[in-house]
Amino acid sequence: MGYTYGSVILFLLVPTIGTFILGFLFWKKLKAVSYSLWFVGCAFLILTIWTMIGHSIHDDESKVMLGIYKLDISKSKYHSDNLKLFSDMTLTVNENHTFLFNRTTPFFPSLSGKWTFNDDGDLAIATCTYDNTTIDFQLIDGFETWTFQGNNLKNGKEGDLIVFTKK
Repeated sequence: MGYTYGSVILFLLVPTIGTFILGFLFWKKLKAVSYSLWFVGCAFLILTIWTMIGHSIHDDESKVMLGIYKLDISKSKYHSDNLKLFSDMTLTVNENHTFLFNRTTPFFPSLSGKWTFNDDGDLAIATCTYDNTTIDFQLIDGFETWTFQGNNLKNGKEGDLIVFTKK
């Protein structure tokens, strides 16, 4: 979501207050105009509250993604390597929107990177950036796992999956 609380206040709360004030200014002269302005003001107020609640829910979803994840060998598949060699591998997802793998692998182009989260209500997508490589992937399994599919892996093939499950 590309907005902040400041933009919510600017684009929703200011018109809300403005319509209520204008309604009071017209109260003695044109009561129908006052009622119309107050109706619009109420609609803006409801939209403001709904937007701010949606924004805080988005923040809560993002925080659920934080933590340490362990490579789930039983759910993972990679075409050219024995995954048991990587059984100690972890993914640490930090609050400052960085992530870190505890060791190098043939699956990922780097040990660390940055992540962002976007949920449009239908689809939750995490974007991982390693140095100059950006990978978008859908959070298929919910928020307790990070699943990297074949097209999101270094030299990955269709059918490959690297799955990390929260400890």
